[in-house]
Amino acid sequence: MVSHVVKKFADALPPQWNSFLEILKYNGVLATTNINDFVQLLENKDQEETLKAKRAPVPQNPEMY
Repeated sequence: MVSHVVKKFADALPPQWNSFLEILKYNGVLATTNINDFVQLLENKDQEETLKAKRAPVPQNPEMY
């Protein structure tokens, strides 16, 4: 069962987290996590998204070739 604190925290997150929360619910992680682990999951996901954004494709100039 999801702890009351984790549930309230998850409910208070902005909509951008909805898909990640659905994944956690589906795979059972949300039901068994504590608040510390939950916050760590969110931090890891945020770092992952930041790194993805930094790896955006660089436009190439075909005239160089």
